[in-house]
Amino acid sequence: MGETDVRRLDLESLVQFNNREVIVYLDESKKPAVGQGLNKPAEVTLLNIKCIDKKTGKQFTEGERVEKYKMMLKRKAEAQGAEFVSFDPVKGEWKFRSNILVPISSTMKTMMKLRVSSLC
Repeated sequence: MGETDVRRLDLESLVQFNNREVIVYLDESKKPAVGQGLNKPAEVTLLNIKCIDKKTGKQFTEGERVEKYKMMLKRKAEAQGAEFVSFDPVKGEWKFRSNILVPISSTMKTMMKLRVSSLC
């Protein structure tokens, strides 16, 4: 994956961090060619991705519900063309690898826009 020099990039206009979501190049007109800027392979870690019981608000950190939640995260990554790396249910960290940012639909502007429900 290598390093990316971001000193000349206007990160505030290119990257939007929301709760359980990161959006890169929401404005397609600002997206550079593949291999330029942030349009290159990356490993992304999303925080606050937790398996929470809808009724009690209790966080699950192991067991069948966590395994099902992990499988849902794998499917979401694959549906976006990304590779699932790991999920830490205790820390609430989900890691995945993205090769490049590509438009995927009118509602999902880039591959790195992945909205995740934290409810199991």
